[in-house]
Amino acid sequence: MDNLVLVLAIFFLILLFLNLFMPQKYSNNWRLSRIEQKLDRLMQQLDIEYVDSMSENIEQHLRRGNTIEAIRAFRQMNPGISLKEALDAVKSIEKNMRQA
Repeated sequence: MDNLVLVLAIFFLILLFLNLFMPQKYSNNWRLSRIEQKLDRLMQQLDIEYVDSMSENIEQHLRRGNTIEAIRAFRQMNPGISLKEALDAVKSIEKNMRQA
């Protein structure tokens, strides 16, 4: 009986270790990223350009120098997104605008 408890305890410790220290390869963010990459490839192969009217709104704010309004608009488009994620996304949009 004691050996069984010891084996189960070791098994659960191994599972805990793997869960804590191994990368979450199949997390929702990873899966979503893969889906977006596949969709982007398909759209590129089919020569489809996606224009989002909401992103145009963000670009208008950025052209006027209203970064805070652009972040606010981005967060309204994406409920539940953190302020940091919205800031990074808006910076990326701004960078793409400069390159175009």
